[in-house]
Amino acid sequence: MLKCTLNSDELAKAKAIVDGSQKIVISTHISPDGDAIGSSCAMAQMLVKMGKEVTIVLPDHAPAYLSWLSGNEYVVVCKDQGEETAKRIEEADAIFILDYNHLGRIGETVKKLLEAQMGVKPFILIDHHEQPATFPEVVYSDTSICSTCEMVFHFAGAMNWLELIDVPTAQAIYCGIMTDTMSFRFPSVSPETHEIAAWLMRKGLKPHVVHENVLDSQRVERLRLMGYALSECMTILPEYKAAFIAITKDKLDHFKPQSGDTEGLVNMALSVEGTTIAAFFREDDDCVRISFRSKGTRDVNQMARAHFNGGGHKNAAGARLHESLEHTIGKFLELLQKGEI
Repeated sequence: MLKCTLNSDELAKAKAIVDGSQKIVISTHISPDGDAIGSSCAMAQMLVKMGKEVTIVLPDHAPAYLSWLSGNEYVVVCKDQGEETAKRIEEADAIFILDYNHLGRIGETVKKLLEAQMGVKPFILIDHHEQPATFPEVVYSDTSICSTCEMVFHFAGAMNWLELIDVPTAQAIYCGIMTDTMSFRFPSVSPETHEIAAWLMRKGLKPHVVHENVLDSQRVERLRLMGYALSECMTILPEYKAAFIAITKDKLDHFKPQSGDTEGLVNMALSVEGTTIAAFFREDDDCVRISFRSKGTRDVNQMARAHFNGGGHKNAAGARLHESLEHTIGKFLELLQKGEI
């Protein structure tokens, strides 16, 4: 079940960093999802049990449906608490990078704060996306694993921390695995993934509690937004086995969206019968936010990297493009017509 790919020297280095640090910052990516928050909260709770002073730095707010997880009490949101964020990062003895693999994923403000600490204090990276950064002192990268939360569990096992996992920590780990795999449905789910879920259950985890808190606490505005997006904003392209949803900023603002309200829409487009590639385009103030999903051999990671300044996994990727919504959609359609995706 435990398959952390760090060698003995790397594990010794990670242990020395943690043992030699009192104040530890955990950072994760902009628009944090269940895996980002789950892995951060799980790591924070284990470190606190060791007597560490922990801060979770978020560039912006996490979705409200993740606020119930234990560990959120250590969160500082840079968007609202810029000075406090800078102070915590400057005072940190070590910094964890979780669920992202390069500083372009964390927003300009946090990026500059972390860049100022490179070479000054040690970084530990734990992430499952392709092409990780090389500057951290410890890089635990494994693209075969379905979620960063699963990697945090493997890391904890290799560090002899499993006894620190209580029910609240187990809930955070399970939340990240569950959300990043759409409830264990993706090909990246392995026998080890299910074995970890079973291990967590033996520790007292009740999976239905996580599912209910995450999936059964939807704001009415979010449900109405999703209904509008599906009925009015979805285009089906059966000739390309493709579908996409595109929503303008003015239409989105009508529903008073909160962070995470559009999460999952791209998966609904992918669920259309016969569809093997899907995209979600969301117009923002200065860019278009994009989510790509695919099935089988269609590689959205390479497409996102080559054409949309993004990336991720073979079957799930994201991007931001500083172009108009119309231009961005046109680019996607052109790639479909050329057979390049």
